[in-house]
Amino acid sequence: VTACELRIADELVAGFEDRRVYPKIAWFRSALAAALPREDRLLYLDSDLLVLHDLDPLWRIPLEKGDLFAAVCHPSYAVLPGEHSRLGLSARAPVFNSGVMLMDLARMRTEGFASQVREFAVSPHHPPFRYADQDAMNVLFAGRWTALDPVWNAMNPVVTPFVSGAAWEDDIHHSALVLERAALTPAIVHFDGASVLRPWHRRCFNPFASLYREYRATTPWPLRELDGDRLDAILSRIPPRLQAKLWHVQLRRAGVM
Repeated sequence: VTACELRIADELVAGFEDRRVYPKIAWFRSALAAALPREDRLLYLDSDLLVLHDLDPLWRIPLEKGDLFAAVCHPSYAVLPGEHSRLGLSARAPVFNSGVMLMDLARMRTEGFASQVREFAVSPHHPPFRYADQDAMNVLFAGRWTALDPVWNAMNPVVTPFVSGAAWEDDIHHSALVLERAALTPAIVHFDGASVLRPWHRRCFNPFASLYREYRATTPWPLRELDGDRLDAILSRIPPRLQAKLWHVQLRRAGVM
């Protein structure tokens, strides 16, 4: 396999810079089909992931007829209150996480995927953005994506459901067994969410944080110093569930919850 640097031409994301909440780079994913005109399929991975299994089985997964991409549905118990109404979706509609996506670039080009996302982003009628192009894709292509097994994107709400004050049994989109399997033996771990859930933070209570740090230490980009202060270092020594409760108390005091 030969690695190469992909540069997204400015004209492919023209107009997105008007969305001042996010930098232009946040919209690069929307331009991948146009930026790679000779490729028909692409596996997109976010940068805050830990890959633990061979990705070939994921690459070979067929998309449902007419779908533009495949992704993992976000656990319903961890979707923020009001999220569906914000996006104009029905209350029980599945919402996918864009951290891992198997993309049909050929179909995206045929259907003008990038143009649709751009028009949505610059429209004065779009809902308030929270997750940039992930919002746009969930609205524009609802029902046009294939649901992947959560093992391919084991997000923090899957690995540590107690952070949301929930359990795997509370999810309406997956069985508890499926989520438990994804949490215990994930193929890809996704350190999404708040800063204390990231492995470069001293207080991260995701069980795969130390493994991430260990692997990253073998790369040209080791973690020289973890984020957080002395209190975070002390709190990191207590059990994860208690850490999560204390974190929620801090958020409530700060008026975030």
